[in-house]
Amino acid sequence: MQLELVMTGGLDEITTGPILLQAQTRSEDADALSRQLGLGDFSLLASDGPVLLNMRVQGVLSNSVDTTIVVQRGAERLGFAGVVFPAGADGASGSGIVDFAVSDFSPMLDLLGANGIHLAGLEGSADISFGGTGMVLLENLIASQFGAAGATLGGQLSISEVNDNRLVVGQLQIGMLGADSVLAFLGGPAALIISDGVWPEGPLYLGGAPRQTRGRINLTAPGISFGNINFA
Repeated sequence: MQLELVMTGGLDEITTGPILLQAQTRSEDADALSRQLGLGDFSLLASDGPVLLNMRVQGVLSNSVDTTIVVQRGAERLGFAGVVFPAGADGASGSGIVDFAVSDFSPMLDLLGANGIHLAGLEGSADISFGGTGMVLLENLIASQFGAAGATLGGQLSISEVNDNRLVVGQLQIGMLGADSVLAFLGGPAALIISDGVWPEGPLYLGGAPRQTRGRINLTAPGISFGNINFA
């Protein structure tokens, strides 16, 4: 790890005086790095290979800091650039722009407490706001399927905490929607497991325990495809 910390005052002024923190690290064990950073037991990026982390923080910790964080692993990336208020009464809050190319959002959704939904691999960007109460708001979301060209999804999505449950609310505009995508969104990848019979095992199996995630996401699409049949 390479680490540089510049302060105008001494260590006793680290939270009240201006600082500049720059860090770069590379880890061959992506899961271990995720645990060390308090981001869960598994890496947020599923690609093979080492994880590269670059971070730059400048400002006053007791007020606000301009923050840039970029994590890369293979063809996947997750980046944030914006302003963070570390010392809020309810914890850190902030806003900025998030840039992403992620093949599997499951570890990230688990971290946010929204493990009741499944998102396919996407790459794109969005305006993001977050608060110490567990609130995350994505606006002006523009994304395409991971590894594909052209925007196929847009809209906004919010995650908040209500009575120890996670509430997911959003409005998404997407291209032609496949029936398998709807099933995977509701039940996760397991919803697509095929049995020996006519009906797949997964679509009606939404988990063995009550979900802690509730909400409503409005999907707008020009039509739904079922195999080779399109319904407008």
